[in-house]
Amino acid sequence: MATLKVKTDSLNLRNSPEIKDGNIITALPLAQEVEVVNGNPTDRFWEVKTVVNGNTLTGFASAAFLRQPVSAAKEALISAAVKEWLRFERGDKLENQDPQYKYVGEYWSKIGSSFTGRDRDQPWSAAFISFVARAAGYNGSASIQCGMI
Repeated sequence: MATLKVKTDSLNLRNSPEIKDGNIITALPLAQEVEVVNGNPTDRFWEVKTVVNGNTLTGFASAAFLRQPVSAAKEALISAAVKEWLRFERGDKLENQDPQYKYVGEYWSKIGSSFTGRDRDQPWSAAFISFVARAAGYNGSASIQCGMI
C-alpha cells in the first residue's frame, strides 16, 4: 500500500467510486496524507484510508489528484504553509481583519519584530516565509541553505 498526498486544494473522499449526489464523506485539504488500500493505475478512483480530525476514514478519491510525497523537509514546508493557508480560510480572508491580522502579528513576533499585523504599509511576506520555514523545522542548517530540501 502506497502513501500519497492530496495535490489539489480540496479533494472529495467518497463512499463509492462514482460521482453522484450524497456520495461525499468529506473534503480532504491540500497535502492531506492518504494510504492507498486498493487501486489500479488505470482506475479513475482509488480506495484510500486517511485520518481526519482523529478519525480514520476509508473511501474513494480521484487518483488524478494524488501525488507521491517528496522529501521530509519539503513535506514539512508544504504542511506548514498549508496550515497557515487554512488559518486564512484558504485565502478568503484579508490579512488586516480579525483574527488574520493576529496571525500576521505572530509571524512578525517570531522573527523578533514589533509589528502587530495591523501595519498595512509593511509587507509581511518575508515574515510569513520565515515563520513557515521555522515551523517546518528550519534552523539555519547548511543543507537547507544549499537547497538540499
